Amino acid sequence: MDLRVAGFALILATAVLGCGVAPMTPGPSASASGASSPLASPTAGRSPEPVTSAAPSATAVLPRIGGTWASGTRTPTRRAENAAVALDGVIYVAGGMDGDGKTLDLFEAYDTRTDTWTTLPPLPEPRDHMGLVAVDGQIYLTGGGVFYQPAARSGLWRYDPKARHWSALPPMPANRWQHASVVLDGRIYVVGGVTDGDNPRAVWAYDIAGGSWVTDIAPLPTEREHLTAVAANGLVIAIGGRKIHQIGAVEAYDPKTNAWKALPDLPTPRGGSAVGLIDDVIHVAGGENLNDSTTYAQHEALDLATMAWSKGPDLPTKRHGVASAVVDGRWYVIGGGRAAGLSVSDFVEVYTP
Repeated sequence: MDLRVAGFALILATAVLGCGVAPMTPGPSASASGASSPLASPTAGRSPEPVTSAAPSATAVLPRIGGTWASGTRTPTRRAENAAVALDGVIYVAGGMDGDGKTLDLFEAYDTRTDTWTTLPPLPEPRDHMGLVAVDGQIYLTGGGVFYQPAARSGLWRYDPKARHWSALPPMPANRWQHASVVLDGRIYVVGGVTDGDNPRAVWAYDIAGGSWVTDIAPLPTEREHLTAVAANGLVIAIGGRKIHQIGAVEAYDPKTNAWKALPDLPTPRGGSAVGLIDDVIHVAGGENLNDSTTYAQHEALDLATMAWSKGPDLPTKRHGVASAVVDGRWYVIGGGRAAGLSVSDFVEVYTP
């Protein structure tokens, strides 16, 4: 990576390098409502049971699955550490960073039916490393940060595609970025990442109907950031990530029991990868290992019926910090950096099983 910006080395030493090792945690800051939002501790008075890894052998040869990758129409903007979500055949892509490390407020949409990109009203504020989910015809953006500061944010926003309008909702209990967000049974779950406070394993859920945050949730067993997650079979499933070193842990939360359990580990531990759920199979591709400056093309798939990992065809272009979404059984992997650290692209590659 060409570090041309004066002073950028200091940022790399103290922050996330595109996004890098865990950043210095900023002090408490005002929420979207203007009030300080201390971190609620879901572990108070409770000692979570340890989770035993169900990892396969690191040297095991995985069975192979089929499918093909194809190049899609490139994005209008080169970026990384952005987020994407699909709604009614349209993939919405939000925020991220450009090649100079500037955090973006861009909001663009790709209509898979017409193969066209459209620029939409920008985010209320620039964001990178945020969560993006869709439910009931609305899009929700959780937290995120501004890379150059670096500073995590607590905001929760809702976008109405018909009105083309953003609205502010009650902010998260504290600032958070580099996390994953999923929707399950009327709640938006936020897991992992970097938070203000001393409990980054805290899990929060926004009750959409009630308009409030729930914090009394069993904590994520393995602390990590730059993870991915999906909601499937009534579970919130956290996958991979990193905490100084790369993590392969896959852990599933059951809201009915308020407990986590271990699933088979991701065969290639990594952070900043893409995830897609197709027919009860979780696909993971791309990612990076900043410890040795590796960017991955590996595509691995967990069949939730058999709880076994397989190897899929590699992502054609090694990338990390990617956004991704599934539409009609096709998995779109969007943007991201080809080199470890701060790197961007406009690539779109599409996997069809």
